[in-house]
Amino acid sequence: MAQNMTRPTTDRILSLDIFRGLVMAMMIVVNNQSGRAFDALRHKPWDGCTPTDLVFPFFLFIVGVSMWFSYRKTDHRLTGAATLRLLKRGALIFLVGLALHLFPFWDFRAGEWVDLGGIRIMGVLQRIGVAFFVGGVLALWLGTYRRIFIAVGVLLVGYFGLVEGLGNATLEDFVGNRVDAFLLGVRHLYSPELPFDPEGLFSTIPSLATVLLGYALGKFVGENRGGNESDYAKNRMKTLGTMGIAGGLSVVAGLALNTVCPINKAIWSPSFVLYTAGLATLMWMALLWFYDYRGGRFGATFGAVFGTNTLFSYVLAGVLMRTIGLPFFRFDADGQSQTVYSWWSHTLAGVMSEQLATLLASVTLIAVIWLIVWPLYRKKIFIRL
Repeated sequence: MAQNMTRPTTDRILSLDIFRGLVMAMMIVVNNQSGRAFDALRHKPWDGCTPTDLVFPFFLFIVGVSMWFSYRKTDHRLTGAATLRLLKRGALIFLVGLALHLFPFWDFRAGEWVDLGGIRIMGVLQRIGVAFFVGGVLALWLGTYRRIFIAVGVLLVGYFGLVEGLGNATLEDFVGNRVDAFLLGVRHLYSPELPFDPEGLFSTIPSLATVLLGYALGKFVGENRGGNESDYAKNRMKTLGTMGIAGGLSVVAGLALNTVCPINKAIWSPSFVLYTAGLATLMWMALLWFYDYRGGRFGATFGAVFGTNTLFSYVLAGVLMRTIGLPFFRFDADGQSQTVYSWWSHTLAGVMSEQLATLLASVTLIAVIWLIVWPLYRKKIFIRL
């Protein structure tokens, strides 16, 4: 037990890797459901929030947290080198997202290259790339807690002011539809007929606040990790207590704001930002206490494997699912063309409910990806996208 009271001997925070890994595993699950899913594993059509709606904001929050630890070597200053580093990685993530949309690049049914004219420009990875770069530049430039929280307020108030001033927070009259259609082109949106894109450029504005709030929390936790044994013990209690209060207040603020500005993942509403940031803070607080402060090990390897090759795991799952969906990998079963994945899900549905079969099929995919990535973790090979 005394071992758990000593301050960390490594700069790496195990709970953060595990948190990132668990969120990524959940992203793979909710993105690869081949049948009718449990309500908790589906996005709310508009207002409201399910556990699935927490996944993406949690990941962007972790992006902000991780950013503080990544830029300690440059003393968190916005230098030319730091800006270039942010730009390179943000652009790489964005381009990988586009490539994943286009994969396998050749339309085997039509016998021609994939048409770029209708490619969706934005998406999950693309938003991560944009938020990583812009949010990172803002975080390093702002620096202090006071300036960061002011910026968060300006982003959220300004964003919702535009939403309500130039339309309203409904699917039909959301101003982001017009902005994204103008900037990206209707054919390049998730739903051209509306038009609408849940990861559009306009609704990326408040997602920057999610990154900034994560950065502020990373700054707080990081600044309270040092000192001698006695100071570290005191700082642990201070860290957990502050995280609990801040997380709880943020959740309450999001719920209170929900009466005026509904919690809505599709447009990344300000109430959604506060609510999800609060829950992410409480989640990390629990993991930090269990893994880093108490030395817990249950499930650590599972989470850390995904948490150290996070975006690579996400892309690998996407490439694998698209590959097995190619015409020459499909086969006829039960009177219809199926992939190995859809066949497995339908087979499971023969002995259990469709919702449970859908979940277990996606868990199988998680297991396959984990087994591929695990040797990389063992050999300390971390593929950064």
